[in-house]
Amino acid sequence: MNLQVKIDRIKNNLDAQAYTVAAGEAVKIIEIAFRKLLVDGLALLSDKDRLKVMQAIIEIGKGEKGVESFGLGQMLAVLRKSKFNDAWEAATSSNLSAIKMINFDALNEIRIKLTHDAADASQFEAEFLYQAVQGVVQGFGTVLLDADAQTYAAPEPKSDVEESTVKELIQKTQAGESSYSPVQFDELERLRIQSKLVEDVDLRAFKYALNLMDKKGGLIGLDIGCSEGFVTHERFSSFGMFEHVIGVDKSKEAIEQAKVNGYEGSYSFYAADLESSTGISTLKEALKEKGASGFDVIFSAYVFHHLKNPIKVLRELRKLLNPNGVIIVRTVDDKLSASYPDQEEIVHKIFELSDRIPGMSSREHGRKLYNELWKTGYRNLNMHYEVLDTVGKSIDERLMLFQDNFSWRPNYVKRAMEAFPEKRSELEKDLEWLENALEELEIMFESEDYFHMEPIVVAVGQKK
Repeated sequence: MNLQVKIDRIKNNLDAQAYTVAAGEAVKIIEIAFRKLLVDGLALLSDKDRLKVMQAIIEIGKGEKGVESFGLGQMLAVLRKSKFNDAWEAATSSNLSAIKMINFDALNEIRIKLTHDAADASQFEAEFLYQAVQGVVQGFGTVLLDADAQTYAAPEPKSDVEESTVKELIQKTQAGESSYSPVQFDELERLRIQSKLVEDVDLRAFKYALNLMDKKGGLIGLDIGCSEGFVTHERFSSFGMFEHVIGVDKSKEAIEQAKVNGYEGSYSFYAADLESSTGISTLKEALKEKGASGFDVIFSAYVFHHLKNPIKVLRELRKLLNPNGVIIVRTVDDKLSASYPDQEEIVHKIFELSDRIPGMSSREHGRKLYNELWKTGYRNLNMHYEVLDTVGKSIDERLMLFQDNFSWRPNYVKRAMEAFPEKRSELEKDLEWLENALEELEIMFESEDYFHMEPIVVAVGQKK
């Protein structure tokens, strides 16, 4: 998709009052534009000015990151430090007055609000960003910007994750395990979007599960796969029945962040991989520290489809439940989704490609969950089936659904490329096809006559 088509989409979204979508598209174009300038544009500068830019890149990236991994704030810092605009004007005889009028500090603040705070954009902010895009195009021209923008989209930086974690993900992928990480790429942002989408579903499952119990206060809760703790806090704090809640996640980085997020003293967080030899021991020690005999409620959202042996983990968890304690498990099942119109079967093909990528989780886990819980001794089982769909949704809401279920899939291909360099050529073709397919699918989601439905499978079981 060329630059003009992308700009036209921003204008169309503004006209449709889809301000958050328009703002997000504008930020992407500006980031791609500056990245291309700092990569391809250097060839047009004088040797002296080119050296200044390269020195600024090294300094801003601290010698560890290149432009390909820079965010917008870092690229702006490079442009300022190297006086790139002056160098560009001198080398190309361009007039960058339109660029110099843009308040890029304000632009970056809006970007942070959109991407990190998952906040909506106002009409003023969206129109400001649209004008900024036009200024960038007017100032730098379309020669550098009109090539395939996807080629220059920033790969997600590894620096967001400790090197040891990256190596661990590679090892898991090579061993046939899920390569999922809650802190790599844009996953934390997606998890917050996901939390909004399924909040009502979770709360209904909690209410059902709590009604099964005779004990109505002083409960001990457990959240498996708690990430940074925000879902843990949102779900359990909705009920005044919990004395203490323990959150565990296999990501040490996520747990460290959870510990500093300022949740009340009734929450505590531990790094634990429940499939490792020490994972269950960590839970036992946590219970001991709290003076508790066991858990009353175990909650797990989108975790068990990542596990290599979910039955073993479920069996061990049941041993840690108090009598009449309950477990709530939310999981996925891609093949129960529906999409129309989709003449090219893009959704089906995306699912098929996902299934064959090394490190991908079990995306058909929903149909297995009842059997797994029964086999491991849980009784009074109840299956809750709900759906998320595009019916009656705004463009922003439809795109939230797209981001939750589709935008993350290239991450698995990228991790597989790291784990299997001998398959890199084949995986690069998969990645290229997938990114193009997702771009087409995103456009489909924006259309009001497009229907997409995906299931939410929640199981509630009890220790009887």
